[in-house]
Amino acid sequence: MKKYLVLAGLVIGLSVSGCTPDKSGKTGLGQSNNAATQAVSYRLELIFDGPWSFVNDPSNQRIVAIAPVVTGHSSLYVRSTGSQIENPGLYDLLLNGAISDPQLNKAPHFVPDTPDTITIAQLATFEQAPMKDRYVINLPFTSSVQAVYNDPLAYSASYSVPNPSVSSTYVTKVAFRYLVQSLNVQLKGHSTDGTVTMTVNDGVGSEGTVDFGIDAGPDASLCDDGAKGTFAAMTSIMQKKMYVDFPSYDPKCQDEDPQNPRFATERRSMNHMNQVVMNMDVLNALEKIRRYAQRVSQGEDRRAKEASKEVLEKIGTIEEGVKQWADGGPSELQRSTFVNQLKELRVFVGKLDVGDSYQDNYASLIDEVALFSLSGKNCKAPLMVFGVS
Repeated sequence: MKKYLVLAGLVIGLSVSGCTPDKSGKTGLGQSNNAATQAVSYRLELIFDGPWSFVNDPSNQRIVAIAPVVTGHSSLYVRSTGSQIENPGLYDLLLNGAISDPQLNKAPHFVPDTPDTITIAQLATFEQAPMKDRYVINLPFTSSVQAVYNDPLAYSASYSVPNPSVSSTYVTKVAFRYLVQSLNVQLKGHSTDGTVTMTVNDGVGSEGTVDFGIDAGPDASLCDDGAKGTFAAMTSIMQKKMYVDFPSYDPKCQDEDPQNPRFATERRSMNHMNQVVMNMDVLNALEKIRRYAQRVSQGEDRRAKEASKEVLEKIGTIEEGVKQWADGGPSELQRSTFVNQLKELRVFVGKLDVGDSYQDNYASLIDEVALFSLSGKNCKAPLMVFGVS
């Protein structure tokens, strides 16, 4: 019999649930009559933060996570005990023996309230090839989904949004929870900068929690322009007509609202204020690597000295690229180049024959560069969920 497994908000059959792992992230399971459950050793939580929409595809037992590339946002980062930074692309997230965590928690409140759908044909267009304007990740299905952050907002199918000062709360950061046989995750697929397509096969270790984030740049506007512009990019990718607004509401904000139909051509060029601060943070993080490499290059370890000279050359190339970023953030090509160069540097230091201590120090400093390109700010653009029709 065909099982229609659905995410919370699609209201067919299964409850949404969650669990909290112990401090080690390696909580063992109790006895079960289910053979598959008996084989599972650990609980794994995948946290998605950023402008994500999720499509439930029950016939293929998967959830498809889709996010647009938005000016003023970071690249995708996958972070746990290890970390990776990724370009737009088409990916499969591989988990070892994943099944739904059976523990039940309150279901998250997605936009829209009444479950919406996209067509199979539309979903297929996301998978034809990696595209430079979006991230597409296939996740194993789970019925265990829980809100991490919620924000008050109102939405409607027409502009402008009525009564946004009287708002419900909707999920803006969400956790997918699984029972697995290994806490490591593998992100496999292809990325693109619009010209060159690259194969990706990146593994990330964890102790039970992995972040999948696309971070919003700092937004100092009084009208939440960043979140509104982000939502406009989300609905454009999903080919839906929805608009969002937030309390406290000011009608004057419509004059600068990136969702306003009068400004439709400007949606994807929307800038976040204070991006220049993020640009400087990236340069400062690169400077920390430079200083460390300079100290090592002046030491007595011959192999470490020679390797550090190569690191300094690579850092100089990355710095020159970042210095070309506009105050509104890097272009798509600049973003892609930065990601590729940073990943190449990470791989390079991982292959150095200089001893674990040097490699670990370099790896930690390189990972900080990716994190300093993030603001740490929660974007209030709500997450969306759809089914397949």
